[in-house]
Amino acid sequence: MRDDILNDYEHMVSNKIAEHGKEDGFPSLEDYGINKSDFETYLFEKQALLDSGKNEKVRYTVWGILIVIPVVVLDCFPHKSLPWGDWSIYFGIALGIILCLMYEVISRFIHRRKLLNHNDEKMERYINDVLNY
Repeated sequence: MRDDILNDYEHMVSNKIAEHGKEDGFPSLEDYGINKSDFETYLFEKQALLDSGKNEKVRYTVWGILIVIPVVVLDCFPHKSLPWGDWSIYFGIALGIILCLMYEVISRFIHRRKLLNHNDEKMERYINDVLNY
């Protein structure tokens, strides 16, 4: 667990700056017209966005609920009155899986959109130069 914390995007950039920040030729914030507090805030927010898509516990909980909801709704009706008869449970599970796939596609789209909207060209250029140093 500790290795994941130290190898994330924010720490990777911060550690590189701390390691090489005083060397000649290393990119400096002033050269890019960036304020240190704005940079730290940007880096923190970007890391928060990157981490927001990794919460597997929440994802699996939502998947479980989405799979169970159609089965519960179909179970409220007598099986003989449903057009699928005894196959209704399988139809409900298939419908739940389709809901999960839709949820996954929509949540990934929203996550990617947030990352794209958070992009600041000056900051990204500085980060790129730091990581490529």
